[in-house]
Amino acid sequence: MKLEEIKRIIENKGETLTKDLKKADLKKGFMVSLEGTESQVQDTDYKAINQAIADKKEIIKDRDNLYIGLWLDNNIMYIDISINIQDKTEALEFAKYNRQLAIYDLASNDSIYLRDYNFIKYYSLYEVIRDKNGDIIDYKIREQRENIQLFKSINASTKTLLNATYKSIEDIKDDSRLIDSKYLIIRDFEVVL
Repeated sequence: MKLEEIKRIIENKGETLTKDLKKADLKKGFMVSLEGTESQVQDTDYKAINQAIADKKEIIKDRDNLYIGLWLDNNIMYIDISINIQDKTEALEFAKYNRQLAIYDLASNDSIYLRDYNFIKYYSLYEVIRDKNGDIIDYKIREQRENIQLFKSINASTKTLLNATYKSIEDIKDDSRLIDSKYLIIRDFEVVL
């Protein structure tokens, strides 16, 4: 990247770049940084900034919807890889999983800090019980978390499972994933309060 471009980005206090090192034309959604991708460089060290940008470019060169994020704070240029997520709740959840302090709202041109939100995690992990033909005939709750309460090894029939959690087997198919053909995790999600 040319020195003039780096100086312009510093004067601008940051920018979001595409994998081709062009200014990203993003007007909506939320930018969320990926854990472990951040570099911190003194704003006067143009060579180090350029190298950090080149390193990030190499990582995202074959990926879509990933960007190089740069922002200046207290004479430190922060350079990382970020993703654009349209849904605010999803962006907050993704940021939490990536141990970020904030997300960036493109529409309002402002940061949203995770400390202002509370998260409650809900999921159920069922052990799949199969008959001799390999068909699923029942489920056994292995772990259920609801507002930090944990329950283990509670027997549940298929009917109980369907009635308590979903209306039909189609809902389970659409909103779950089978792990190692043995465990069914249902609706791993968080509610933002």
